[in-house]
Amino acid sequence: MLLEKRWQPISLTWAGAILLSAIIGILAKGRISSNTTALVMLVVGVIGFQGLALVWVHWFLKLHGVTWGQAFGFSRHNYGRCILIVLIALPLVLLAVFALSRVSELTLEHLHAALHWKWLKPQSQAPVELLQNDWPAYVIALQAVMTLLIAPFSEEILFRGILYTAIKQRGHRLLALGITSFIFALIHAYAVGFLSLVFLAVVLAALYEWTKNLFASILLHALFNTVNFILIVAHPAWAEKFFQP
Repeated sequence: MLLEKRWQPISLTWAGAILLSAIIGILAKGRISSNTTALVMLVVGVIGFQGLALVWVHWFLKLHGVTWGQAFGFSRHNYGRCILIVLIALPLVLLAVFALSRVSELTLEHLHAALHWKWLKPQSQAPVELLQNDWPAYVIALQAVMTLLIAPFSEEILFRGILYTAIKQRGHRLLALGITSFIFALIHAYAVGFLSLVFLAVVLAALYEWTKNLFASILLHALFNTVNFILIVAHPAWAEKFFQP
């Protein structure tokens, strides 16, 4: 099973390359002004990053001689328990994330007013800004698929399933939690939501530890994204106080 199988460090170097490509892609998207071009770059970036991550994970598991079910707990028969825990945790996580986002926003506004550093000024996340445009229904549907299905699955596999487990197996549970949570928040490139994303990552790791089934983390991540997606599309004014991981 997942926690007994020791991941090999050489094969883990590919995970670093995948994350680096994601960060470079985020920085590149920030320099693009055209909404249409930005959307294309977002789609290519998400599909490229998520797709590359899943292809690498398939190779990684094959190298270690384990199945997806064995590696990430999908073969455990505790899906009902996972769903119940996630439904209880979701409203608490949403409240905590909202509070942390507001604290971060107010702090950044105060620092920006005092120091006048442009990068401290709170700004909307790029995907949020794109969703607030008047796109055709099929474009919104495409963004929904990326946000609600592809991103939660691939990010949980990579961050909690592979990286968190690999570091933890070396006897560094807290270090594993800290590193993976920090990187998870960093790749979303959203200053206001950084602390709340770190918090979310900690909760997702805790769910994985508690249930021993990554399905719980994927489900919470997907539902969390769903709530934010609905807010952004249906209530643009509310979206300024939320973020879309």
